[in-house]
Amino acid sequence: MKHKKSLLFVSAAMILASCGGGSSSSSQGESSIAPTPGSSAVTPSSSSVAPITEPTYQKAAGEYTFPTYTTFEGADQLPALEEHKIVVFCPVSAGYKNVYNWTRGTGGDTPFAEWPGTPMATKYDDKWFQVSYEGYDDLWIIFNGSGQTADMHMDHDGYWWFWESDGDIHDSTPVSSWLDSAAFADGKTIRLVANTAISSFKLYEGEKVILQGDAGYNAIDIDMHERDLKLEDGYSVEAVVDGQTFKANVATQNLYTSDAFNAKYAYEGDDLGLTYSKESSTFKVWSPLSSKVVLKIYGTGTPASYGEGGSDDALQTIEMTKGEHGVYSAKVEGDLAGKYYTYSVTNKVYKDKEICDPYARSSGINGIRGMILDLAKTNPDGWDAFTPKNIDRKALTVYESHIADLTSSSTWNGSETGRKKFAGFHESGTTHTVGDVTVKTGFDHIKELGVNAVQILPMFDQANDERVDKFNWGYNPLNYNIPEGLYSSNPYDGGVRVRELKELILAYGSAGINIIMDVVYNHVAGAIESNFDVL
Repeated sequence: MKHKKSLLFVSAAMILASCGGGSSSSSQGESSIAPTPGSSAVTPSSSSVAPITEPTYQKAAGEYTFPTYTTFEGADQLPALEEHKIVVFCPVSAGYKNVYNWTRGTGGDTPFAEWPGTPMATKYDDKWFQVSYEGYDDLWIIFNGSGQTADMHMDHDGYWWFWESDGDIHDSTPVSSWLDSAAFADGKTIRLVANTAISSFKLYEGEKVILQGDAGYNAIDIDMHERDLKLEDGYSVEAVVDGQTFKANVATQNLYTSDAFNAKYAYEGDDLGLTYSKESSTFKVWSPLSSKVVLKIYGTGTPASYGEGGSDDALQTIEMTKGEHGVYSAKVEGDLAGKYYTYSVTNKVYKDKEICDPYARSSGINGIRGMILDLAKTNPDGWDAFTPKNIDRKALTVYESHIADLTSSSTWNGSETGRKKFAGFHESGTTHTVGDVTVKTGFDHIKELGVNAVQILPMFDQANDERVDKFNWGYNPLNYNIPEGLYSSNPYDGGVRVRELKELILAYGSAGINIIMDVVYNHVAGAIESNFDVL
């Protein structure tokens, strides 16, 4: 059969907190508990088996760039003209974000989004694709992304064959058992779930085995009530399922709502982020599961790869001190106004991962480095005396708009420097004339509507390239507390975007119109590797 190559698509590698192997070396001589089924240390879980979170796979001879696991509903084989569903677990972490089909029944490449009837592939979750197969005696699938290309062919017997960009052919047979999940079920219980009985397990705290023993159930709870959790060390498991050993980090998502976690780590302070003065600057960030956070201070907000005088050389590198409730802090003497900063974070999932402070008020280009601002210097004339109107919420008359949308039309007739910018959003004197009829546009049109509030679609920092004028509705937030640089006259200077947004707010406020920020915290450009996820 003909082998087709597909287009390449760029995608970001993603790492899930529940993935990755724990250490396979136990500390000999360390005392450990060896519980047996039904003991107080390990009990069968009463919960139903969790969805697949980490399928494993058996590699064929040779190497290929992504692991794949398949399951079939109803039969081991796929006869022609009979509908079956196939779950193809192709991890996003391998860089494949696009799935194309190629079957003998259709001929040619067809994007899965355009597949007639049931889509060719849908996102099973943040990590896996689920592919539906309908009525073909064999199936070809093309995965692409991150400069990689790989083709899969499934024959009549349900085996997958892999064609890679190296031209070699590899095959793979699904394994029959796997560890579904390893996660804290609550503040003091770790739950392991497999698709068949877990015969034995080891629980690691950092590099040390702290519990091990036999099990005999496909879902077990490990009791941690007698132990003081050392979350910064991280927990991982090594479980034997049907004679095969599986390793995984213990996921921590369920900890955050537990009494045990909050009793130790809940922080009631309101001083996270940067507290600036001319004499010194104090940096605080909450990251209880991390073992190290390093503050880096830069002379520019532009990385070297961006040009424009960018640099990757930090002026200062300071290891922050971990205090109560998991808050890391550092105090730096001197006036740092105009400098930029990041946090480099290390924990069980990330190592030296450099991020922007989620509490930063502004940043350099593309929200990569937070800016140390003397906020008073960003105030336009009249700002200190300005107070928004106190309007009862039931009395609000709200006009919703978008920074770029208001001034995108060629009929706006404002200044080109203000088009699609904060400045253009409050530019006065714009009109449009057709024949002998002239109407007001933009800011003046909004004022004559008689509204007392304007809700602006997300205008905080978004996961887009601020150097490229490309329209975006804004529901891909990157940094919630930083104005979007694309709407400023200079996205490289974090002070400019703050000042220009304040000028907009002041102009509307002076006209008796309050500004409402549209902020939706459960909209994210990418949860994995976001600054909150890393911390």
